[in-house]
Parts: sequence; structure tokens; C-alpha cells
Amino acid sequence: MLSKAIEITKTADILLIIGTSMQVYPAAGLIQYAKDNIPIYFVNPNTDFKTKGNVTLVLEKATIGVPILVNQLLD
Repeated sequence: MLSKAIEITKTADILLIIGTSMQVYPAAGLIQYAKDNIPIYFVNPNTDFKTKGNVTLVLEKATIGVPILVNQLLD
């Protein structure tokens, strides 16, 4: 299913990454397939993930961070 995930990521208008350390490959590499200009949101309370300019970190666990993010996106 990784090929399918890559194709979906390539065409996404927004990318949400929720509850991962970004250390487990090949799934962690999907971010590389996102278009350069799309917003990327990463929800995780503990991360040393090196972000690029269009990545917004939400430093909360998923149960708290996802509702916060949804509210931000709907405003």
C-alpha cells in the first residue's frame, strides 16, 4: 500500500501527520512526496523532527492536538 500512499501524498492539498516519531521508515518518508507549497501539520507531544518552512508543529498528544488543529483549520 506504500505506492498508493505515495500517490495520495503527491496530490494532497494539505498533509496531517499525527502521533508518530517520524523515525519508522518507509512511512516516515512519505513527507518527501508532498508538494513543496502545501501546509503540513504535525501533531506529536515529543519530537525532535526537523521541520521545513511549511510545517506547523502541534506539540500535544493526538487526543488534545487534533481538536486544537481542527479548530484552527476551521477558523
